[in-house]
Amino acid sequence: MRAAPLWIAAALGCPAAVSAQEAGEPPPVDIDTSTQASGAPPIGDADNAYGLRVGNEEIGLYDTGSIRGFALDAGANYRLDGAYFAFFAERSGRVDSSAAIQAGPNLFAARFPSPTGVVDIGTDNEATPRRNLILRGDGFGSVEAIGRIAVPIGGGTIWGVGQLSRLDNWHGGRDAFSYGAVGGAVERGSWQVRGGASLGHYRDMTALAVFPAAAPADLPTFRPGDAAAPDWAATEGWELLSWGQIERRLGDGWTARLALAYGTFTTEREAFVFLDRVDASGQGTLGASVFGATSGSAMSGEALVERQWDAPHGPARISFAIIGRDQHSDLASADDITLGPARINDRASPADPGPPSGIAATDLIREGRLAASASFPLTRWLLVSGSVQRVHYTKDYTPAGEATPQRTDREWAGHLAATVAVAERLSFYGAWVTGLEESGSAPAIAVNANETLPALRASQREVGAKWKVTLGATLLVSAFDITKGAPGFDTAGRWVLNGTRRHRGIEASLVAPIGPVQVVAGALYLDAAIREAGGSRAEVVGQPRWRGSVNAQWQATPRLAVDAGAYILGDAPARRDGTTTVPARADLSLGITWALGSTDTAPTLRIAGSNLLDNRGWDANDDESLTPIESRALRASLAFAW
Repeated sequence: MRAAPLWIAAALGCPAAVSAQEAGEPPPVDIDTSTQASGAPPIGDADNAYGLRVGNEEIGLYDTGSIRGFALDAGANYRLDGAYFAFFAERSGRVDSSAAIQAGPNLFAARFPSPTGVVDIGTDNEATPRRNLILRGDGFGSVEAIGRIAVPIGGGTIWGVGQLSRLDNWHGGRDAFSYGAVGGAVERGSWQVRGGASLGHYRDMTALAVFPAAAPADLPTFRPGDAAAPDWAATEGWELLSWGQIERRLGDGWTARLALAYGTFTTEREAFVFLDRVDASGQGTLGASVFGATSGSAMSGEALVERQWDAPHGPARISFAIIGRDQHSDLASADDITLGPARINDRASPADPGPPSGIAATDLIREGRLAASASFPLTRWLLVSGSVQRVHYTKDYTPAGEATPQRTDREWAGHLAATVAVAERLSFYGAWVTGLEESGSAPAIAVNANETLPALRASQREVGAKWKVTLGATLLVSAFDITKGAPGFDTAGRWVLNGTRRHRGIEASLVAPIGPVQVVAGALYLDAAIREAGGSRAEVVGQPRWRGSVNAQWQATPRLAVDAGAYILGDAPARRDGTTTVPARADLSLGITWALGSTDTAPTLRIAGSNLLDNRGWDANDDESLTPIESRALRASLAFAW
């Protein structure tokens, strides 16, 4: 029987004194580097079903933008190489070589967990010499080339990445992306330094959004066609990001670290096209929202002093940190344009109205935190962890030509968690965490238009269990209750924080080998609702009560792996009043990964199909619009490594 401290550490993901292999566990099913580079689902690397990404494929219940029904951008819930990271996460994720979602018990291994989860983004700091080139294409006509090189240097590595993409979307639009990044890590004695910089240009098109004319019990009966917006309906711009951290071991288990990230972006133009008041035949009125040039910059940083040591009952940690960010954006003017009648299945081709000029508003966010956290095994069977933060949050949204007061909030935040190991393979945990998130500004149609609202207080309570069913299989079960403030209109037409958004649910994750097949499966039951000021309930649009995912991989031969996946979504509200729902659907995928040779550097071919049933249904958005889901697709990639 293993020592109790090791089971407790494993339950929360804390560092353990010995590896899983030294403790008698079998090594995980592995996918070699060339296979990962080609974009194969990293099923063998997953230790839960919450979410993981390598290349352009994801597995799990959640993605890197949303956990348990909440978007993560408002909470700045991202870490880059282990340090706090608050830049524009939607695009700055391009710097990563991997991304893992921390929810459930893994979340509370973080020094400073957030109520709605954390995404850990990792850059390429392996010292192993590596070079690869990936060529991708799909049935829509997209082509993509990605090159990566990692070269060892004394005590570390330097790396570089380049990407050129022309993506012909399933809905008829075309995206383009070019990107380059360089970085590295080096260790000298007690010092370690890592960092990098990236520059990218992007042009993203979106599918045509649809607003039904009425709220029938069922969605309109027409099926989405190619749903293409005109070529000028795109977001185009540049992004620049640099980051770095320096760390020193101070002795007696103490470490000091300073991490900084700085980025800028410029959106040259932005346009969205939608079909409004669409009837059951697919006829509606075409409209557009067109924005001019927008720019911004952001800096985030973390100064950390930490000690890790072996306490009498296992590994312990204490941390002290100063965390901050400063984010500034100049927001462009916008024009709302009516383009005339159109039908959903006809490609829209109105003339480009051109972007408006001028700056509509400036948006400034400053946030500072003084934080401390600790993790300590009180006994052989009980591990406790906690943190406390004093948060100073300032937001200033100023329309052009107006003077508006800054909004400053000062709050306490933190978490408490405990894990009880009741047997060698079974542990239970409970946790509570609270923090602040952004609430935005009042919309233009409100009586108090553009007024900055207070920051939202978010909190989560959670209990769960982790069971090592066998040496190779792990089951996680969690029950959670997340609440945060919700803005809305009051009886006087003011936009205020007058409601509460609450997500309650039960989730389960199973990772297990079944003979030669490695399986990662997850399920979620979610009750998501907004309780308005008058006590009435409003549905959270686009959030199904049930969802599940199953991914499996069979290593058929040493050179051939076959994988399959199913992602199942239950009915989801399409309107806040619950009168319309998006029907349930199942998305099936199938892929093969084939090493074209027996050496470690042999090229690897991957062929994968998604949405094999060609479900041409709808996704519902927060604004009650509908967007068609991607049609059946076939993608192929060829990876060279040397």
